[in-house]
Amino acid sequence: MHTESAGSATEASEAVAGEAGAEVRSVRGPRSVRTRYFAVAAAIGLTSGLLAMLFAWALFAVEQGRNAIVTSLRAHPYWGWMVMPLCGLVIGCAIGRLVERVDHDAAGSGIPHVKGVLFRLRAMNWKSLIPVKFIGGVLGIGAGLSLGREGPTVQMGAAVGQGVGKMLGVSNKVLPQLISCGAGAGLSAAFNAPLAGFIFVIEELRREMSALTYGAALIAAVMADVVARGLMGEVPSFHTGPIPAAPLAALPAVILLGLVVGCIAVGFNRALVWSERRIREQRRVPRWALPGIAAALVGLIGWWLPVATGGGHGTAEMVLGGKYAAAGAIMLVGLL
Repeated sequence: MHTESAGSATEASEAVAGEAGAEVRSVRGPRSVRTRYFAVAAAIGLTSGLLAMLFAWALFAVEQGRNAIVTSLRAHPYWGWMVMPLCGLVIGCAIGRLVERVDHDAAGSGIPHVKGVLFRLRAMNWKSLIPVKFIGGVLGIGAGLSLGREGPTVQMGAAVGQGVGKMLGVSNKVLPQLISCGAGAGLSAAFNAPLAGFIFVIEELRREMSALTYGAALIAAVMADVVARGLMGEVPSFHTGPIPAAPLAALPAVILLGLVVGCIAVGFNRALVWSERRIREQRRVPRWALPGIAAALVGLIGWWLPVATGGGHGTAEMVLGGKYAAAGAIMLVGLL
């Protein structure tokens, strides 16, 4: 079954790639048409950047609130450890019901769903996806689940691209490119890195070689970064001190590190796919209750190891700042 699904995805990818040239030719036309298309891409970038910043601010607020609650509960060790697991159970079940009833495509990181939409294997409803993803992400990270903001921001950016395109009456043939622009803009705003968003579109989402795709993706990514820098300031995604250049003698260790990390990444991805299949196959626990069980376990772990909860951005900065004891917490975040 896995081979059949992989084959269908490959065939869909080839079909989309084969139609890409026709789609690009259909919108090249006069210069005024291209100018309008690039203006739409800029609007998508601005909107995606603003949404990404609102999401980042909301996540920062709920994480600060969670840390403050845990700190205050430590004054009551006999019963304080039970509060976060109970809150996680309630919040997680609420997220599960929200996703199940309103938009089930809001589950997961969101990037596989965007790829499925571009390969025409999945559908997207931007009107329901954006609020469900936003609210679910804020509540999930607020409960301590190890969710990053990058995947949700990419998916919401893609939904913005679809929404702006539909509201402006853009042809359905061009809509996949606008979805890609929105996804790249979301990544650009999340990492404050426009080139990363641009390359993400070219390498992962739209692989046709056309100036239209390059131009629209770059415009959307840059405009999203303009919004992010204007609202958040000229700051990098991670704050680190001066790092000296590694000596040439350390090159073998760097190569070994790359091999080890690559193997861990492959194993982690396969473990995720395996666990998702097993969870789908089980029928004893309702699917909407699974996030609640996970959040309850995370709340229990967070009592003893609070740095292992949430998105992990602060923990990563701790390691980059020289606090290597947090590395074990990062591994725990990945396992959860």
